[in-house]
Amino acid sequence: MRACHPIALAAVLLLPCLARAQGVKVEGVNPADMLTQVQVTGEYNRIDDDVDQWLLVAKYDYKFQGTPIGLNIELPVVAHLDAPGISETGHGDLFVRGRYMTTRGRWSLGAAMEVVAPVGSEAFTGGRWQTNPAVLAVYAWNEQDITALVHKRVYGYIEGDDDAQDINQYQSRVIQIHIFPTGWFTQADLARWQDARSGDGWFDARVSLGKQLGPRARLQGELKRQFGDRSNDVAFSLSYAVKL
Repeated sequence: MRACHPIALAAVLLLPCLARAQGVKVEGVNPADMLTQVQVTGEYNRIDDDVDQWLLVAKYDYKFQGTPIGLNIELPVVAHLDAPGISETGHGDLFVRGRYMTTRGRWSLGAAMEVVAPVGSEAFTGGRWQTNPAVLAVYAWNEQDITALVHKRVYGYIEGDDDAQDINQYQSRVIQIHIFPTGWFTQADLARWQDARSGDGWFDARVSLGKQLGPRARLQGELKRQFGDRSNDVAFSLSYAVKL
């Protein structure tokens, strides 16, 4: 399992921070939170016995001060694929998202629009422009327990190619979060995907454990499994975020 070495090393180097950060406010975990922050994620995806993928993803979040509007930009800056007869390195597509959130009591309601630009290397691009609207509802049971419901549509097309088949998918997702007084947090996430054209259906299941390292920094590890008409063996990631 050579794939886990860099992630494991990063976790060991950050253990002193984990030990020191006690009782700090956890930010950026509630899906209703909007912060200005940068985040770097390393991910390893074992698709099957023969296919492995690495990603290094950079993400920037910006909150327009005094407004309920946020902007998110995400790019897999390094991607590597190993498969029989293939060893490719490049970068992925560019994701740009805008989001609006409003809070009324325990409820937070929002809407978002995601645009995907197919700028990735040949082995790592979806090959289509996408416009993906979503709606979000978040309920805070108390300061520790949060439930979020998300519905997202995915529409993709190839510019200038009327004969190419467009993407038409939708996702329904539930997220459950628990925040501990010590700054640790856990998250369970289940998403149901459906392809409106092919009829394929599949699930993304994720569990994660994280820690607020101080007033600005946050570390989170995640385990993911996809199953159904589309599947992988296992994927895991480690993310480090810093509030600006």
